[in-house]
Amino acid sequence: MRIGPVGQPEELIVREVHVDANQPTAEPKKVDFEDVQKAIDTVQKKLEKFKEVMKSEAEFKIDRKTGMVIVKIKDRETGEVIRQIPPEVVVKLAKTIEEFLGLLFDERA
Repeated sequence: MRIGPVGQPEELIVREVHVDANQPTAEPKKVDFEDVQKAIDTVQKKLEKFKEVMKSEAEFKIDRKTGMVIVKIKDRETGEVIRQIPPEVVVKLAKTIEEFLGLLFDERA
């Protein structure tokens, strides 16, 4: 296995080819311009996303109340939170469940 240019594993494909002198060779496959354009557009979109990721920074925190590790991806220039893992809704839900369990156990004691 080799590592590709972005750190992703890249598969090495090996094919065995047998050539028979009596068989005519296959015609080269014609490439459609639209297929090539779609491939170029896809690569361009992925490069744009990669560029956005490279302009950001990651902040790691541990929420003391829930014990969850929270990762915030922030824009380096503005400090704006681009993405949070887990999302804020999940963190609030976990805190609410913790509070509910605390009340439940307090009433039983």
